[in-house]
Amino acid sequence: MTQAYVYGRSDQPEQARHALQKLEQVNRNRQFDPAPMFAVAYVGMDNKDEAFYDPLRTDSRFQDLLRRVRLAQ
Repeated sequence: MTQAYVYGRSDQPEQARHALQKLEQVNRNRQFDPAPMFAVAYVGMDNKDEAFYDPLRTDSRFQDLLRRVRLAQ
C-alpha cells in the first residue's frame, strides 16, 4: 500500500501499478477488508474514482459528508 502511494505521488505510475498488483495478490490470501489500503494506494496514484470504494458509499457518515458539501440531498 505504502509503496503504491509513494510511487504514485512520485510520478512513477508503472512502479505504482506494480506495487498495487502485489497488494492485490497478497489480499487474495487474507481475510480482512482491504478497502483502506487500496484507497490509500489509489490516492497516491491520483485515481480518485477508485479511491472511493463502494463499502464507504453506503456508510451513513459518508452520506452525511456528501450532504454537508452539498453533493447529495
